[in-house]
Amino acid sequence: MKQFVNGATAARKPAMTDQAAQSGYHEIVQAAYAPCVVRIGSEPSPMHDDYATLIGAGRVLVVEKVGIVQG
Repeated sequence: MKQFVNGATAARKPAMTDQAAQSGYHEIVQAAYAPCVVRIGSEPSPMHDDYATLIGAGRVLVVEKVGIVQG
């Protein structure tokens, strides 16, 4: 668990598998890799990964702060 100066904490934990959570992860991936599209001229492969499968296999970790996924 990471402790921040303001007293907040964040923890890396396995990604949740519910549909709403997976939609949030999709948004995170899109935001993270969208700037690359202009630079390389196409979507990088992580934008096309099957995150439902990766999450189900326990291969996706998220950072959560006060119960809200941050990245």
